[in-house]
Amino acid sequence: MPNYKQILLEKKMTQKELAVATRAVDPRVDESMISKFSNYVCLPTPKVATVLCESLSCNMTELYQKDEITFPKKENGKASTPTGYTNIHIQITIEQKNRILTKENLHLLGYKNQTDLFRDMLNNIDSRIKRLKEKSSKKED
Repeated sequence: MPNYKQILLEKKMTQKELAVATRAVDPRVDESMISKFSNYVCLPTPKVATVLCESLSCNMTELYQKDEITFPKKENGKASTPTGYTNIHIQITIEQKNRILTKENLHLLGYKNQTDLFRDMLNNIDSRIKRLKEKSSKKED
């Protein structure tokens, strides 16, 4: 989990002060956004992360564990997907998102974030497909 709270306490800095320092690179960053970074609801952009680290006099590995954050490499000005991965886009209603995909509900189900939920769902679907194929091949024998 991110270490923002601990570092902010050590630096005697508030989330509001950190947000003000960060607005120079992204005016959308406010106290609420800093709270989301702190609670692992979302990750900062590379530019914002750089300013956060400068403001807190730390580096990214002090804010996050190495396995918690990677910034995608850019190719032709666009973020690239790591080798062996693909991005998917799904459409759900806003009501579904607000009712089902809340941080509280994800944590209640044992997931850190939406990506963990969807990966688990895909693993379950993959297992189900394998079982169905095995059943089908046994019937053919």
